[in-house]
Amino acid sequence: MNRPLSALLRGPCLLLVFCGLLQGCAPMFNKALTAENRTRVRDVDVQVLVPQETVIFSADSPNVSAALGGGLIGAIIDASVQKSRQEAMSAEMGIFLDRLADIDFRGESRAALADGTSNFALKVNAAEVLARIPTKTALDARIAKTKSGSAFMRLFVYYTLEPKSLTLTTRSYAQMWQDGAPERSYSGSFIYQEAAPATVAGAAPGAEAAAVREMMRRAMLQTLRMASLDINQPQSSKPGAPPRTVDTKPQYMFAMGGTRVALAGDLVASEGNRVVFRDKGGALFSVQK
Repeated sequence: MNRPLSALLRGPCLLLVFCGLLQGCAPMFNKALTAENRTRVRDVDVQVLVPQETVIFSADSPNVSAALGGGLIGAIIDASVQKSRQEAMSAEMGIFLDRLADIDFRGESRAALADGTSNFALKVNAAEVLARIPTKTALDARIAKTKSGSAFMRLFVYYTLEPKSLTLTTRSYAQMWQDGAPERSYSGSFIYQEAAPATVAGAAPGAEAAAVREMMRRAMLQTLRMASLDINQPQSSKPGAPPRTVDTKPQYMFAMGGTRVALAGDLVASEGNRVVFRDKGGALFSVQK
């Protein structure tokens, strides 16, 4: 792909939500935390925003664009057909949603937050999960309090679930302020994906629900881990410095639009059955091996 995959994964709905988060729809970008700024951080308050009320399901892409060799016409057809499939899927997903009715991503995030922040790259003073995005006035007031080494980090989380394979995907964007300055001293993007074992998808509702809950908790843990890795291993430690060279050969598999695509990136970490890599747009991905 010519464009960074992290850019392609930011759909229109996600961008609109981010616009509300950023209070003015400033473009998203990744900004490394410099060594100088890090030394001034005594501790950080973490605010996780999950304004999404329920699971959003992803419909399979018809991949007409690929069949036509790319181009605008194929992309328009894909978008139209996928929208139709999404609408047709609504009734079927209503039944599936009933089976997951008592699952709350915010609740699972809160349950995982203590573990996730205990090993964070920076000392966490306090952490919370909110459903509503605070106003710009409230944000400005909170940023103004970041004095004497106290920093403030906001993490926005958006998630989707592919029902056939029970594949959970979260897309998150972190911003941090310090020293009372309105400019962000750090920002980063993180994408996490996990599929439930094949034996779980289509199993008893209780088994499906339990698997989704566990994946949601791991998603929060791994997102915080990616933020820590990003702070400890920044793509660039100096403003204006060129990014590290990224291996352009596809190495990692990612589920998207009902298919699995191979992604290219620079390996950042590998642990157990997961790898974390950075694409050339600067986003960190956590995917299963």
